[in-house]
Amino acid sequence: MSTSFFTGVTVAIYVFAVLAPQLHAHETQYQEVQNQDVSTTLAGTWQSTDGTPFAYTFDSNGTYVYVGSMGGPGLSTQISERGTYTVSGTDVTIQTRDGLITSSNGYKQPVKPETTVGRLLSVNTQSGPQMLLTFPDGRVFSK
Repeated sequence: MSTSFFTGVTVAIYVFAVLAPQLHAHETQYQEVQNQDVSTTLAGTWQSTDGTPFAYTFDSNGTYVYVGSMGGPGLSTQISERGTYTVSGTDVTIQTRDGLITSSNGYKQPVKPETTVGRLLSVNTQSGPQMLLTFPDGRVFSK
């Protein structure tokens, strides 16, 4: 047999030996997220990761409040909403009950009831594991 065959097998074994624990750790993290109690997984305030002042505050009783603002000195807009949430595995279903969007120019619009599904993820960062709440529209929040 050729030297390149043995080199390939050696590399494959090494890669498997190095990556297998990481793959298992990721699977374990997924299972941990999936099996955590709602009150310990979500309870508290989750800030937007893009630096904008938007946040969800989840209560352990299954209710939430969402607030945020954007704009500048000429025109600013705020949103506040509230509703309920449930967790199934890593899916977080948010059901908006009501809310209000207001702007500094006097504009007001009620927030209509809506259902949104987000997903809990566990990611490794330089400072250790971190929980993220992600949404299909690209919004990401961390606790």
